[in-house]
Amino acid sequence: MHAPIEIRRDAETFPQPPLTRSEISVLSSLVAARRERNRRFANGAKLFCDPAWDIMIDLLDAGMRGRSVSITGACGASGVPSTTALRYVGLLEQEDLIERASDEDDGRRVFLSLTARGWAEMRAYAAWMAKVDTEADERSGAIGDASGGRGRIPIAPSAGIDG
Repeated sequence: MHAPIEIRRDAETFPQPPLTRSEISVLSSLVAARRERNRRFANGAKLFCDPAWDIMIDLLDAGMRGRSVSITGACGASGVPSTTALRYVGLLEQEDLIERASDEDDGRRVFLSLTARGWAEMRAYAAWMAKVDTEADERSGAIGDASGGRGRIPIAPSAGIDG
């Protein structure tokens, strides 16, 4: 389990303006949901393969925690072979979503982070997710009424499926 996210205010790596509490909440939920999905589905890497998104999520989480991610670490987070992950790193760089920076202490090591555009896109995605969640909450009252006040969606058994 990861420690609670501590807000980092380092202007070089943290988005400007700083994330709001709402954005942190939504983005943290996004990171947690991805981890939980991978935990619950042991073969998740085989079933749900999205290396670019996994790299973005890893860099998002690291950025919110004020941690650095090496290229090797990002490749590992992608869930695919390093050669494939490096191809996706290149594509994300071409889209100006992530960037490389040399380690000042060890010139052999390279770190990745979200660019200003990468942070902006993740923030926009968080805003969209929050809106969808709010709309779903607003609709849930109607679902509760349709279910006889039980707050559940009535589901009829499907023909041909054994329960």
